[in-house]
Amino acid sequence: MRTCWQQLADFRVIGDHLKRKYKRIKPIKDLQNKLFYSNKVTHPKINRISKHDLVYSEDSPNYCETDNSIGYLGTLGRECLKLEKSANRSSLTKFERTSCRRLCKNCGHKLGQYVIQEEYDCECEFKWCCAVDCKRCTRNVTKYYCK
Repeated sequence: MRTCWQQLADFRVIGDHLKRKYKRIKPIKDLQNKLFYSNKVTHPKINRISKHDLVYSEDSPNYCETDNSIGYLGTLGRECLKLEKSANRSSLTKFERTSCRRLCKNCGHKLGQYVIQEEYDCECEFKWCCAVDCKRCTRNVTKYYCK
């Protein structure tokens, strides 16, 4: 006896597959509604569009800029992650390590920084039966943002 069921692939596999398709995306701006009646288009710019191709009919908005019509605030003032020189590179993913470049520098913004004092529990001690006592310590933390 055998049991079978459908299952989605790993999220990363699906994301990588969509990214590859996105790099080969086909514009259909000037075809209007003709495309949706047939997958065989006789248009000089597009020979054949399969049901597996990604297509678009209008350009994406510029996500670097504020766009109130879609409720997007842009990247100006956004906080980003920057790896400190003493930090472990493997503690952040590649996506996180490049966040300041993607959000700020690629949008023409400069990188700003400020320092805040952060409180955290430290020197914790376990007290007999059911209690943990901790002191409150502070440390300076550097935050980065697009300016």
